[in-house]
Amino acid sequence: MNKNRKKTAGQSVKPKRATQRIVNSRRHTTGYVVGGEKISVAQARTLAKRGRIANVRVVGQHIQAVPGKQRLTDLPTVLK
Repeated sequence: MNKNRKKTAGQSVKPKRATQRIVNSRRHTTGYVVGGEKISVAQARTLAKRGRIANVRVVGQHIQAVPGKQRLTDLPTVLK
């Protein structure tokens, strides 16, 4: 399949895992590393809402891990 071709409606996209949590000097979460790509918290929320991040759900304006899975706060942190 051509890499430049867009996915059409109905084709499933395999969800990617959040592997690291990006924090600032005050230890506040500013983003995540998902599938090797750095994304902001807002982008992570949008992707989680669309089901593109595995084991993560959206609750209000925040994201959290699905019960029984690793907490997002337990992910390895990277200082920005």
